[in-house]
Amino acid sequence: MSIEVEWARMTAPDLRAIAARDNALAILPAGSLEQHGPHLPVITDTASASAASVAAARLVAKDVPVAVLPGLWLGLSEHHLPFGGTISVDYAAYRAILESIVRSLRAIGFARLLIVNGHGGNIDPLAVASRELAVAYDLPIVVTTPWFLSPDKIAAIFESDTAPKHACEGETS
Repeated sequence: MSIEVEWARMTAPDLRAIAARDNALAILPAGSLEQHGPHLPVITDTASASAASVAAARLVAKDVPVAVLPGLWLGLSEHHLPFGGTISVDYAAYRAILESIVRSLRAIGFARLLIVNGHGGNIDPLAVASRELAVAYDLPIVVTTPWFLSPDKIAAIFESDTAPKHACEGETS
């Protein structure tokens, strides 16, 4: 039987128990709601970040107290507005949402936050916000984008592309 890692499937007492353990880790998948060409759903970036987060959490759940938050579907996607299907926020709103999440995690008792990003437009805003919020809330925050973790393994999944791109064969698969 596997250990539950998905925040939305747990009860408040379950989450308090995880947060009370040493080095409790919350994972926040961060994506977007934007067009992905005519063939992919607008939730693609959030869905991929969420799937990667849950899979990683399941790998370490026996040794690490971990809970994966529901994917943050709001991102910085203004460059996709002309293509339809896109809902975007500006940096101030995005940072405020992240700060509210960090403040809530600290109140519950989580000791660390890993943000797993699935959207290119979030990379720079997450880098800035995570540094600011880590200091303001004395909470270690690490941000990663799975597409950039292991270039040799990522490249192996492509038949025609050489690297990840928006709505590419990697995102499609």
